[in-house]
Amino acid sequence: MQTFQVGATVGPYSAAKRIGNTLFVSGQIGINPETKTLATGFADQARQALRNLGNILRAAGTDYAHVAKCNCFLTEQTDLAQMNEIYKEFFVSDFPARAAVVVKGLPAGAIFEIECVAYCP
Repeated sequence: MQTFQVGATVGPYSAAKRIGNTLFVSGQIGINPETKTLATGFADQARQALRNLGNILRAAGTDYAHVAKCNCFLTEQTDLAQMNEIYKEFFVSDFPARAAVVVKGLPAGAIFEIECVAYCP
């Protein structure tokens, strides 16, 4: 088992764990790893969270094309259509399986969070 820590997490967990060829990526929110600040607005938070996810995937030797499953968490149902458009900027074909759930709150005041399971070739 290999642990990946790309930037600081907001709690006592690893950013990702690899077991064999499977990578389990913890929930990523729209915190800029350089400035440690949460992006403003849904679109900026979603894009930053997806960039953070990509940084972890690359550190583990894989990429968006190898993601099998995503779970997305939003605090507002009305952001779902916008999330789908932003999601397609990062997952451009052969989309992974996905759940999108509206929740009451997310860590650090975030309004979007994404986690995934990926294959590491």
